[in-house]
Amino acid sequence: MHQSFYRILTLLSGLILFFSCQSTPEDHPSSHAIKSQNQIVVQFRGNLSSPEYDSIVNELTLYQNETFDLHQVDRIAEHHLNEKDHKGIYTYLSDSTQLALYTEDGILMLRFLLTDQGLIPMTVNRDKLMDSTSVWRKNDNIQQ
Repeated sequence: MHQSFYRILTLLSGLILFFSCQSTPEDHPSSHAIKSQNQIVVQFRGNLSSPEYDSIVNELTLYQNETFDLHQVDRIAEHHLNEKDHKGIYTYLSDSTQLALYTEDGILMLRFLLTDQGLIPMTVNRDKLMDSTSVWRKNDNIQQ
């Protein structure tokens, strides 16, 4: 009886030691790499004109790993309708003077001209500004 008791005790002690030495997911190096890749680079807020709505209010967040989140709210007067979230990848075009947003399946979604004031929406197919007075402003209150 004493011999089997010591074997069970040794086995349990080994299991306890094994599980206590395991790293938690937060301590794992790859999770730190993922968190650092998803750091916010910049956020922009702006409107797109629409024939159906007064405006489409947008909040664009660009991440360090070249992905983006775009939150859109269609607005009529003070009423918010049709909230949408989009994810995808972004890239710089034309010697970094333009920014392109692509959906996750690779379709060009939006193009912008980069200026000191912010982003100016462009037509998707041509190098033409949609409305030079519509500037998406940089949000300086970024929360990581």
